[in-house]
Amino acid sequence: MVGGSHIDLKSTMATALRYFNEEVFNLLPAEVSHSLKKAYELTFKLFGQDIDAEHQYLTTHILKAIEIEKDSEKITPLIIEAAHLRGFLG
Repeated sequence: MVGGSHIDLKSTMATALRYFNEEVFNLLPAEVSHSLKKAYELTFKLFGQDIDAEHQYLTTHILKAIEIEKDSEKITPLIIEAAHLRGFLG
C-alpha cells in the first residue's frame, strides 16, 4: 500500500505496454535502440498481454510525422486522439 492505494505492478505494466509503439526505436540512435529494444522485449514477455491496435495506428502516424514531416499541425490532433484512447495525455 502506498498512500492508501494498492499498487499492482503487473496491471500497471500491462497497461503501459498496451500503448507502447515499438516504432519509436527507429527514431533513436542504433546503439540506444538496440539496448532499449532488448529491455522492452523482456518486459513485454513478463508483463505484456496485448497491443491496442487503434493506438498503435495513431502513434505510428505521429512518429512518421515527427520523423519525416516535422509538421506540428498534423501531429497535434493525432496526439490528442491517442491520449483520448489512453485516457491520459502523457
